[in-house]
Amino acid sequence: MRGIFLGLGSNCGQCSRLMRDALVLLEEHGVSAVAKSSLYETEPFCAEWQRDDAACAQQNFLNAVIEVETSLSVDELLSVCMDVEQKLGRVRRERWGARTMDIDVLMYGDVITGWHDGVAGDTLRELVVPHPLMHKRNFVLVPFAEVGRQVVHPVLKKSIVELLRTSDDAHGVFVSEERW
Repeated sequence: MRGIFLGLGSNCGQCSRLMRDALVLLEEHGVSAVAKSSLYETEPFCAEWQRDDAACAQQNFLNAVIEVETSLSVDELLSVCMDVEQKLGRVRRERWGARTMDIDVLMYGDVITGWHDGVAGDTLRELVVPHPLMHKRNFVLVPFAEVGRQVVHPVLKKSIVELLRTSDDAHGVFVSEERW
């Protein structure tokens, strides 16, 4: 199946190498990249209440969005993403902290799961697809627009470009000198 988009992010270690390693490991699990955005350097995303927290005093991230093709179900894909994160050294300590690799299932075609009446459910207990916060994060929307600008969010019924145009996220997102 195509029309599946993953968000990748790293801000610990050799980030561009980790991004490339993630692609190799995903491929080994039957998840093939068919389109890749550029790599983007982005400020760490912090909730308003965290602005003065240590979580916000971390290195910038390297972020990208890839479109993938796979025969895996959405639950199997999430499991593969978590396995790849772990193989690349991800340790889940804090929700908003630094990480060697973060892989999010942003969209899985038109599949909607974990949303109830247009509102995302409890993300700590259930898989929520499309990603419940992607429309509020420029570090996702900018690279997503590069590989899927006309893709329509199945819940919000707006294209990625429309979501980016109306985003109120003020975090910086810049094309990186790093390459795949």
